[in-house]
Amino acid sequence: DPAWAPLPELVAEAASAYRAPLVLASPTSRRHGVLARPIEARGSKPITLADEAPLAAIIRALVAGPPDARVREELRALIATVDADAVVLGCTELSTIADAVTLPVIDPLALVAEWLIQPK
Repeated sequence: DPAWAPLPELVAEAASAYRAPLVLASPTSRRHGVLARPIEARGSKPITLADEAPLAAIIRALVAGPPDARVREELRALIATVDADAVVLGCTELSTIADAVTLPVIDPLALVAEWLIQPK
């Protein structure tokens, strides 16, 4: 179906270039392995957060209003707690502060946009 974007596969393909991408996603997506399982199936070792509370606070702040320097710093600090070589922004709100990430970014929103404009 040309209207259906294979989001998990697009993310997994992009993440396959990295050894250990950090997957930042909603609790439901994380619980069900929506992004982590396809990434792992392609040979990478996805990292997920043991404590979701800091990520949830960042997402709530982004939903509440425009991002500020504090929320960008919180994201950088959160990423620094793990040994990742890339970051998957698996929650759409996180795309708004992708510029805060110093590691390579895999942005599902951008991947879907690119996929949509490609000839099918």
